[in-house]
Amino acid sequence: MERLSFISWQDGPFALELFAVDAIDYLQGKRLEYPERAEFYGAAIVKLRTTIRKEIEFAADAQAVANKGKTKRKDAERYQTSFQAAVKRLKEDLMLLSQAEKEELL
Repeated sequence: MERLSFISWQDGPFALELFAVDAIDYLQGKRLEYPERAEFYGAAIVKLRTTIRKEIEFAADAQAVANKGKTKRKDAERYQTSFQAAVKRLKEDLMLLSQAEKEELL
């Protein structure tokens, strides 16, 4: 499968994952599988930051709803599962960022 040259939030985490592979190679100065896409990788990092921020917001919202206890058990379990998935994605995404980028986010 060809790696993506550009992604958007609507493309979902799988698309982000595929694109991140090339973006990381670019940041690490490795030979790129698709060198003609280098101009897009800066934008990919911006998208990655946006994705991480959205995941933080979603996780916070899900946790707030679960903490209020105003949801049915089924909904609370769904929020908890979503929250755990968001935290996992967040950790994975943070691994892709440099220390300076991590500090900028926090």
